[in-house]
Order: sequence, then C-alpha cells, then structure tokens
Amino acid sequence: MVEKPELLVVGEWIELGRKLRSAPDEEILSFIGSVETYLKDKVNDETLPSADYREYVRRYAKTILEAARAEQRKRNLKPLG
Repeated sequence: MVEKPELLVVGEWIELGRKLRSAPDEEILSFIGSVETYLKDKVNDETLPSADYREYVRRYAKTILEAARAEQRKRNLKPLG
C-alpha cells in the first residue's frame, strides 16, 4: 500500500482517477478485492508509528476503495466471486 499517504498530492489523485477510468473491468474488480483484503486482514498487522497513523492509513484506503467502487457502479460491474 502507500507508505506515506500524506505525501500524495492532488495530481496523484487525478492520476488514480484516470487509471481507474481506463482500467479493464477485471482490474477494477481485482483492485477492489485487494483493498478490501488489506483493510480486513493486513492494516492491523502492519507496524505503523502510531494508532493515529494507522487510522489515517485505514481512512485513506477506504477513500481509494470508494473511488474504485464508484467506477464499478458507473460500469455496472458485478463483484468477483
């Protein structure tokens, strides 16, 4: 995932949006699954500087997940599985 999400600038958010819009359907669905797995199984196991930073990373991942889900909804894609 992102080591220092606070360093992500607006331009990189725009780039993420472009990548989501141009990604194949399967890649969007796979990305959503990866972020969901990270949030469910991995974020709590990572060694991070503080609980506040862990929460920051969790919220950041949820924001990315919501962007990917928005693209999923636009395309009317069914979840994998």
